[in-house]
Amino acid sequence: MEYHPDRTHHVNPNVKEVLQGLWDSTDGDFITRLGTVMFKAEQHIDICRKRLPNFNMEKRKAHSNPAILELLSWMQGPYWVAMEALLAEQEEDWSYARLISDDRFLRVVQFEEEALKMPPEETNTARVLRYCISSYHKYGKKLYVVSPGLAWEMANIQLRKMPSELLHLPHHAIYLTAPEGYRVYNQYTGWHPLEGMYIVADNAATPRTWRLLLTAGPNDNSVHTLDDALFHFFIKLDADKTVEGCIEATLDDVAKVMQPSRTVDGKTIHNSNLTEQQIEVFGLMRNELKRAFLYAVNVMLYCTHPDAEQEAFNANPEFQNLWNRAHKAKGKKRKDLFARVTAERGPEYIKLGGSVTVSRELRDAVEGGKKKGTKHSVRTYVSSHWQHFWTGPRDGERKRIYKLKRSHWKGAKDLPVSETSRHVR
Repeated sequence: MEYHPDRTHHVNPNVKEVLQGLWDSTDGDFITRLGTVMFKAEQHIDICRKRLPNFNMEKRKAHSNPAILELLSWMQGPYWVAMEALLAEQEEDWSYARLISDDRFLRVVQFEEEALKMPPEETNTARVLRYCISSYHKYGKKLYVVSPGLAWEMANIQLRKMPSELLHLPHHAIYLTAPEGYRVYNQYTGWHPLEGMYIVADNAATPRTWRLLLTAGPNDNSVHTLDDALFHFFIKLDADKTVEGCIEATLDDVAKVMQPSRTVDGKTIHNSNLTEQQIEVFGLMRNELKRAFLYAVNVMLYCTHPDAEQEAFNANPEFQNLWNRAHKAKGKKRKDLFARVTAERGPEYIKLGGSVTVSRELRDAVEGGKKKGTKHSVRTYVSSHWQHFWTGPRDGERKRIYKLKRSHWKGAKDLPVSETSRHVR
């Protein structure tokens, strides 16, 4: 098992290493360093363009040329380095809402828009992408993998009455892999299978907010390895709303995004008006966003529960190989190998529900046809659901807790299966 959540969404590592080294070795303030790395990038951009005399960004098929992928890395590299520099200063309560009101960030936005000349919606998505991936790196590369059995359970739990106050992330920023059946829409290449999602907690926002970035790799219509599909949105977790209420309020709130500006921490932030095409894509993605978010919520409820089955490991093959060799080596060779182990550590993989299985009979009860029967003469399927209730003395401090009830059968094994399974909400 091997996952690389940012393998197709990051600049070329060699390009980033050059720019990062230049940033670290440059004296001066943030803007001075940004100008230095941009100047270095522009030199390489000119070299790349000379190799591509007939280059035209509008001709998508030209993007299959490896030299263009290098060009794109130099064009976007400075903004990756700048984003990570801003995040390096921040604490756990930092939020995207505060980031976009930072004068230095706004300066980066100005440089970016002048240099890249991309449509506003694409530059905005690129900024959110950099923010999510940079946050994921900053807070320890926590990558969650869900076993097939548990993933099926999580995908089939409804949350209409689940209070949002019970939702918490296990870490400030994580990446959650997605099961089959979820997808993301790209206006040029159509539907892409969803690979996973970055989830970042904006705890400084009011109300507290989760920012999600859905990521999907290239599909059959893609023309190169960076021709992917991304979609970002955020959910405000109002304490007085249910989970379903929070997401419905978010999805129904497109009108606010269409306003020309809004106020964050006393500063005016200018929005990019949604185009008709963006609104159309949002309409296509609405149900997919809801499905993805509800799946993520269920998994987060599971992994933050005291009884969750979790196993942390590092699945990088090179890491495992170096680790085994280092333990067998001696002297300087042992020391050198352990140094390489640290460099190859990669993300921490956290597998959830490794022993959870779902029988074919249960799957068929949900996904296939069922035999007819009466209420008193059938075997009934009860779907997975969360039970939440209050504990503690009635006249003292009380606490709301929850627990998972796995899918199961109700009734004798020799009874026919009911035509309509009982789905507990």
